[in-house]
Amino acid sequence: AHGFHLRSWTGKTIDYQLAYYGQMITHLRSIVPEATILLKLHPSDSPSFYRQFESLGVAVYGDEAQTDELICLSDLVVSGIWTTANYMVTASGRPAIFENFTPWPKRNIPMMRHYHIKQVVTDWPTFDKLLAQWQGGTMPDQYDKHLVRRNAIDGVVRLIGKSADR
Repeated sequence: AHGFHLRSWTGKTIDYQLAYYGQMITHLRSIVPEATILLKLHPSDSPSFYRQFESLGVAVYGDEAQTDELICLSDLVVSGIWTTANYMVTASGRPAIFENFTPWPKRNIPMMRHYHIKQVVTDWPTFDKLLAQWQGGTMPDQYDKHLVRRNAIDGVVRLIGKSADR
């Protein structure tokens, strides 16, 4: 979850924040009712605000959970376009849907380029369609996996090996 209500420039309140994620949970539940939904909060946000989602079967995680671990445990990651956690999402190889339902779409293009994202969902019908495709095993990759450099450690090991041979 991105803390829109914590940024003065947004003019948004916690009510906006809760409605935003509440609507997302409603859509997730309507398409994939059996899903276990994990909501990882921004480190600067308070888990107490989100406890109301627990009655909807949502597990709310604050600083006690590691973002990378939750990503790797997930069958599908739904991530806002804003977060640097998208480095971990694309590096993980996990299926993902990237969303921006805010009134600030100008952020989409630079973030798409930066994280190699192919599509940012900005409307609920598209979100529902992608969820249904994911559930049916037909959702296309939402980021360019070929541009994400994996196994960087192998290159470092080769470089060290070449240095040792000299």
